[in-house]
Amino acid sequence: MLEVRGIEFVDGNGVIILRIGSSPSAPHGVGPNAYVRRGSNSEPLTMRDMQSMFYERRTRLERISQLARDQSIRADAIANNWRSGLLIHTDSNQAVDNSTGLAFHLSLISSEDLGIDNLPDLIRAKRQKSPAPNLNSIVDFPSWTDQWKRGYRSISRTSGYSRNLSNIEISAVGVITISNVNVDNKFHPAWYSKIIVQAFLLAEWLRRWRGRPDIEFILHGKFEKVGDPPIPSHNGTYETWISIPWQSASIDPYSIASRAGFPTAHDVIEREIWNLFAAERDSGLVLKWDELFESV
Repeated sequence: MLEVRGIEFVDGNGVIILRIGSSPSAPHGVGPNAYVRRGSNSEPLTMRDMQSMFYERRTRLERISQLARDQSIRADAIANNWRSGLLIHTDSNQAVDNSTGLAFHLSLISSEDLGIDNLPDLIRAKRQKSPAPNLNSIVDFPSWTDQWKRGYRSISRTSGYSRNLSNIEISAVGVITISNVNVDNKFHPAWYSKIIVQAFLLAEWLRRWRGRPDIEFILHGKFEKVGDPPIPSHNGTYETWISIPWQSASIDPYSIASRAGFPTAHDVIEREIWNLFAAERDSGLVLKWDELFESV
């Protein structure tokens, strides 16, 4: 991932500065040696340098793994509360209907701890546009930064109605979560494909805001089903005898890197969602990514 900036001189000449972030898979080697750039030279790493890099990499991966486990536990807790009738809608103070439906929990974990001090005040201090792409999604994003709710080292947004409850959260360490419980008698993979797009754009917004375009995010998703809601057949209609073939399913971890790779990454994840639903994928979402980025 590159951050590119041009600087023009008075005489009309100029330079282009490229900021290249550290690789999450470092160190990289050529033959028996690994190299580091020092000034204009590429010099072989010493054993101590390599040990330090491997230690940093292991620490980073352990952090991501632990946060992923925490998010999986959180997803299970939400689903269990819903099944038990203990998931309460904040607006009505009533339990969310648990007769049939899907719970979906999505997390994007930054490759590095962003360590954002005083996150709620920084986001809410000035009323500015918040990323809210117009996708007609089942998850509602806030349009303005002051619509985020203050939390402990986090901001969140809860919305929905009696049969649809969503929560979005951004933490100071760089974890984005989107949870949705939708009570319905039928479901379409495109609904969740749209949530993936929303998560991508929220990650890009956070990277831009922090000035860290080099930060990679690791995506995890988890579904929990109640009842036997049908899914679309190959012609887009719903058949009551075709149901989602699992009680619980996960989306494997995906690396979300530069925004130039968003369309490809989304296409791969969207295909996986259709496969999870055991449905024949149609043309998929038709997305104008350049216009979507303008909403960030």
